[in-house]
Amino acid sequence: MFTILAYLQFLIAGAFLLLSPILSLPSKTRIKWFGFIWIELYVAQLFMYTPGTDVSPYAYATSQIQAIRIAGLTSSAFVSIALLVYCFFSILYKRNIKSKSSLYIIILFSLIPSFISLLRSESIVSNIDYFVKIVSPFIVCAFIATYTLKRSDARRLSGIITGIHIFLIAQVLVCKVFQGNFAAYNYYYEMPEEYFGYYNHPHSFTGMMAVLSIWNVYQINRRRNVAMNLALFLISFVLIYISGVRTYIVTLAFALCYLAVAALRRSNMKKLRKYIYIAMVIVVIIGPSLVINLGSMRVTGDVSSGRFERWAADIAYALSTNSLADTLFGAGLQASVEANATLFGTSINSLNIFVDMFMDNGIIGTIMMLIAYYYLFKMNYVKQARGFQGSLFVFFVVASLITSAVTYVTIMFMIVVMLSVMNAEARENVMAQRREPSPIKNGVQCRA
Repeated sequence: MFTILAYLQFLIAGAFLLLSPILSLPSKTRIKWFGFIWIELYVAQLFMYTPGTDVSPYAYATSQIQAIRIAGLTSSAFVSIALLVYCFFSILYKRNIKSKSSLYIIILFSLIPSFISLLRSESIVSNIDYFVKIVSPFIVCAFIATYTLKRSDARRLSGIITGIHIFLIAQVLVCKVFQGNFAAYNYYYEMPEEYFGYYNHPHSFTGMMAVLSIWNVYQINRRRNVAMNLALFLISFVLIYISGVRTYIVTLAFALCYLAVAALRRSNMKKLRKYIYIAMVIVVIIGPSLVINLGSMRVTGDVSSGRFERWAADIAYALSTNSLADTLFGAGLQASVEANATLFGTSINSLNIFVDMFMDNGIIGTIMMLIAYYYLFKMNYVKQARGFQGSLFVFFVVASLITSAVTYVTIMFMIVVMLSVMNAEARENVMAQRREPSPIKNGVQCRA
């Protein structure tokens, strides 16, 4: 059954890969099919996760699926690069762009340090995929800003967000039903990779679920499909919790706390307050047992699961082994992965984006990347949606500090598109209010 499902998924993903270069091209004035760029980058991830057999007993169940994944990885990389190059030159040749300087800063300050780090890598070819993952959200953000979203685009992208959310939930539930195992600890590590692809790993799946949970709350506040979004939020929270991944419970908790404070203070989020009060009551009742059970699921003897020690060791390793050029410009993409392979015998990054930046991009590259991130959030910031945009920013910062979530192109891409949709809808609401006729008092039209 898993083999059949895997072939079906790869067939759909392959169709999107073939069609996306055509469907992604914008019309003369609109980006009508922009959503297909996002879908293409998302389904491409099905091909991009190739773990060792020690992760799951189902890894590479058939040689045919392994061959399909290798072919899919190659084609998805080429298609993604082609689309991003098209976006890049489309931005350069577009006239009458608002905030042109900010756009160029976003592109250049993310592209230059990443490209330098790629050239300084020992294996340039093997790091091209990682390079695309880092740069693509910045270029896509600039592309959206260049072809400013309107209400129809925002509505289309909102539907895509919800569709991907439902697809992920259905995917995991179907997988676990056929597998017949709903164990709480390391819930996703046991998933068949030939079916689940990139999202077999719990951090990538639960990271996406956490981001989508913020989107659910945003939709509830706007009174859109309240019952469905509430159900999706609850299901996502349960899946995150039983996965045994503490990082996203913490990350989502910080983001929702920020959102709760914003809702209690801002008038345009007052619809959300009753849900916040209900959540507070639930937390008071079940909170203590939730914390105890979560702790018992991941007994490691270390609150940070070794993160603090790894950060200190990685920074010390970089300072003691790097040359002056490495310190300034980085030791190459995934230098932190190579360092941890040497220090701890595990090829994994530092689980801290800022430490990774220092090791991969150096001091100068880190400063440039942080400036690019700043402008990425700044360009989409609007007062009318700042509570939810602030929540996504808090999610980004906390996730950057305790895990490597935002290096997953799908998660960072999701944050970028959500910010853009919130920005577009807020601007449309402001324009609609300005178009409304002023109230008439004593026969005289009053100014708004």
